[in-house]
Amino acid sequence: MMKKITEDVEVTEEVSTSEIYVSPDETPITHCILHNSVKILVDTLNDEENEMLVPPLLNERNATGKSPLELCAILGRTDIMRELLSKGADVNLANCEGYTPAHYASAWGQVAVLKILTEFGADLTITNIRSESPKDIAQRYGKVECIDFIDWAFAKESLLARIKAIQDVLIEPEKKPSREEKNLIINSCKEKLAWVENTPTATTQEFISQQVALDTALSAVLSKVTKNLNKSTV
Repeated sequence: MMKKITEDVEVTEEVSTSEIYVSPDETPITHCILHNSVKILVDTLNDEENEMLVPPLLNERNATGKSPLELCAILGRTDIMRELLSKGADVNLANCEGYTPAHYASAWGQVAVLKILTEFGADLTITNIRSESPKDIAQRYGKVECIDFIDWAFAKESLLARIKAIQDVLIEPEKKPSREEKNLIINSCKEKLAWVENTPTATTQEFISQQVALDTALSAVLSKVTKNLNKSTV
């Protein structure tokens, strides 16, 4: 079981889960984050006796108001962050000022953290009470690597969203694409999806170029389909 005790015993990787001593200002999880005690955290999360206790702690803030993911973002605790997210920690949980873990990662230049957050579905468009997105925060503090990664993530998401929008043409009967047009759309989208999957090192510009190429290849078909839709709604 997780215990809340005094702060006079330092946590090390060799201490067993039952011997964790936690400062009154910290939760058992934030304590492990501060001490980078990955093994203890994993043992605690996977202990069957803690099954009912763990979920609320995944997002519980410490005495300074920081959530576990926010602390991981600030300190660059990538291994712990991945464990918490895999257990269901809220990737987009914002504090009272609207800062999400992605905002903190951007402020502290923790690009590896940003990558994990994005992998688990972080919304990089969320803004704080000052209308600042994670990219805005990265720009404010001059965190170039974070800016570049966010641009890359947006370019990738834009291509995938465009593919999805084009595929949706096939499930809207009002648009009435011909068999040849359907095949062209299907094959073009499959080609781009395969490119995304098989090109993990693609650059921001390559994602942009692939989207332009997709739109160019299907421009005539999509223009015709749009006209058909307009006719059917008149």
